[in-house]
Amino acid sequence: MRIQILKQLGRNIEFSSELGTGIGDIEKQVVEGEVLDVEMDISIDLTWNVDIRLTEATEASIRYNDQKTTLIGRLESIEEDSVWIVRLGDDLLMLVVASEGKPINRGSMLEIKTNSLVLFPYML
Repeated sequence: MRIQILKQLGRNIEFSSELGTGIGDIEKQVVEGEVLDVEMDISIDLTWNVDIRLTEATEASIRYNDQKTTLIGRLESIEEDSVWIVRLGDDLLMLVVASEGKPINRGSMLEIKTNSLVLFPYML
């Protein structure tokens, strides 16, 4: 995902992307205004109906509020090892989700709230 650095916040950064604005941890020295291509990860396991749930939203987005970054994406698949693949625009996010209860259908829209978003820059 292509992001632009808005503000350095210690080890975290505030960033904007075509999907919206969020806050994440980045392991690189950055400069405000810098544009980077990054992969996203969430550094903790998520719990169904606590950190991740179904949403009525129909479009992928990123926003920051209530001390958490909220990601809206479409479920692509659930692997046998509790890894969920979620599409955020053109990008895929792999998540580990502890889920009990009703099955979730491929194509469902999900809302993920986290303060553990990690950004990994890469070169194209």
